[in-house]
Amino acid sequence: MICSLKSSFYRFVRTGMLTKVLVFSALIGLAVIINTCLDDMMMYLIRRPRYVDNTFIITNVLKLVYVIPFASAVFCSVFTGSEISMRSVNNKIATGITRFSVYLSELAVSVVATVLSVIVSFAAIFLFAKYVPVKENVKINKQIILLVLSVTIICIAFTALFLWFQLFFRHKFIALACSLVMALTVVTVSPVIGGLLEEPYRYYVMTDEETGTYEWRANPYYIGGTLRNVLTFVYDSSPYNFDSVTDLNRFPQAAVTAGMIFVLTSATGMVSVKKKEFL
Repeated sequence: MICSLKSSFYRFVRTGMLTKVLVFSALIGLAVIINTCLDDMMMYLIRRPRYVDNTFIITNVLKLVYVIPFASAVFCSVFTGSEISMRSVNNKIATGITRFSVYLSELAVSVVATVLSVIVSFAAIFLFAKYVPVKENVKINKQIILLVLSVTIICIAFTALFLWFQLFFRHKFIALACSLVMALTVVTVSPVIGGLLEEPYRYYVMTDEETGTYEWRANPYYIGGTLRNVLTFVYDSSPYNFDSVTDLNRFPQAAVTAGMIFVLTSATGMVSVKKKEFL
C-alpha cells in the first residue's frame, strides 16, 4: 500500500500535474471573480470594485461547485485514465501491488488534487476581495469556513464518482464523457425538480368573465405521495438550488449527502476493483 501511494504521488509531482492543478485552480478562482464582477456587480473588467464584504466571497465560493466538478472530471481522465489506457496499472499489479492498493492510491491523489483546487481557488477569491477593492470588509468567519468545507466535500464526492468511471470503463474518453454528462445532469436537474415541486395542488379557472366567478380544478402536474418526498429530499440535498447568498441552510445537508455518496462510491470501488481485469 505504501509503495502504491508513493508511486502515485511521485507521478503526480513528476509529471507536473501538481503544478498544473495549482495554476489551473488559480485561474478558476480568477474566472469566477471576473464572472461575479461582470454579472452580479455590473462592472467593467478594468474597474476596481468600490466596496466588497463577505457576501462577495460567499457568492464566488458558491460558484465553485459549478466549475470544479468539471475540472475534476478532466483531471481523473488525464491522471488515472491515462494510466489505465497506457496499461501502466498492469506493471504495478505484476510487481505484487494489489488492485485494492492501486484504487486507494489513485483515490488519494484525486482527492488531494480536488482539495487543493478548492483551497487555491478560495485563496484567489479571498486575496482579491482583501486587496483589490477600494474598500473592503471581509473576514474569514465560521460561516465562510463551513461553506468552504461543504463545497470541498461536495467536490470530492464528484471526484470519487469520476474516478470510478475511469477505472471501470475500458476507454478513458468514454469515462470522461460519462463524467461530464453526469456533472451537467446534476447541475441542471435541480431547477427542473424545483419547478415540479412548485406546481400547486390545484388551480382556478375563470368561468364567468362578467361576474368574475371562478372554480378550482385539480392540477394534473402536481406530484404527491412518496415520489414527492423523494424529490423533496433530492432537491434539499442538492447544492444547485440556492436562491441567494443568504440561503445557505441547505449546504450542510448537501455536504452530508455528498459525504455519504463519497463513502458509498469508495466502498463500492474497493470491493469491485478486486474483480476488475485491466489487461
